[in-house]
Amino acid sequence: MSEEQKPDTKEESASEPEPKGSQESASAVAEGYIGHVKEVLTQPDDHFADDSKASRNHGLISAGLFLVMVFVFNVITQVTRLSSWRFEFGFLTSSLRVVLALGLPIVATVFVLRWLESRSGTARSVDFYTGRFGAMLILPMLLVAVGIPLNLLDVTVQGWFYGAALIFTYISVFMLSYLYAAKGKLQTAVLMAVGFYFAYRLLRMLL
Repeated sequence: MSEEQKPDTKEESASEPEPKGSQESASAVAEGYIGHVKEVLTQPDDHFADDSKASRNHGLISAGLFLVMVFVFNVITQVTRLSSWRFEFGFLTSSLRVVLALGLPIVATVFVLRWLESRSGTARSVDFYTGRFGAMLILPMLLVAVGIPLNLLDVTVQGWFYGAALIFTYISVFMLSYLYAAKGKLQTAVLMAVGFYFAYRLLRMLL
């Protein structure tokens, strides 16, 4: 048999579909993120001391989950506010406004922090601050997540968890400023945290 008549088995095998590829990829992302969360919670000093561990993708996932938790918590709060549960479309829109009032300052803070650091002549990337902010939002995210089932069960302390989550969000802004953007400058870090708080409260009034 000549070479032209031989079947091209290599090309055929290479063109075979891989149906489990996307599932394995999603599983790998989930496992990587879970490992990231464990490291942040159990070894925070080591994690935040290593700049290379600031993952933009993990940061975006954490920030997204945090805002989703805030949305769900506010919807449930309105649904269970009266003695008899009732649902209105307005509950979704009002909860979305809360998410925007919190999410917009988070996005703005990332760029402001990078700008602050650039004034010293060196600046880490936006991806770095996205990863760092996301890592710091893991604890607030978990606090809101705990508050959601308590809210459904009408346990009165659910508001404590939500309030604590917001407080730790302000602390995150302070820490990002003090540790990275305006390293060692207490006054600047305080102003960043206070500015974040007032931006959030102002957007809550305007939206």
